[in-house]
Amino acid sequence: FSKLAVAQSDNIIYIYKWASLGGAILSDAKEENLIGKKSICNKFSEATSVACLVWPFQHPFEIVYGLSEGKVKIGHLRSNKAQTLYTGDSYVTSLTMNKHESAVVS
Repeated sequence: FSKLAVAQSDNIIYIYKWASLGGAILSDAKEENLIGKKSICNKFSEATSVACLVWPFQHPFEIVYGLSEGKVKIGHLRSNKAQTLYTGDSYVTSLTMNKHESAVVS
C-alpha cells in the first residue's frame, strides 16, 4: 500500500492509505483516477489553513506542515497528535528538508 497526505480547505490534513488492486496502482486514463481502495488512516485538524507540508522520506511516521498563522508543526502518525516546532509572525509559505533530513527549513 501507499500513503498520500492531502491538506484540504477545511483546515484538515488527511492521510490516506491507498491499497492497490492486483498489486499495482492502476490509472484510469479517461478520468485520471487511481484505481484501488483508499481509507483515511490519520487526520490533523487545525484552527487556521494549512499552507504547505513536507513528508520526510527518512521519517515515514512524521509529517511537517506550516500554517497561515505562522506556526510550523509536526504531526505524529503513530499517535495522531501534533506538536508545534516553531511559531513565527508571518505566513509559512514553504517548507523543505535539508539533504540529511535532520532539519526543516521554513
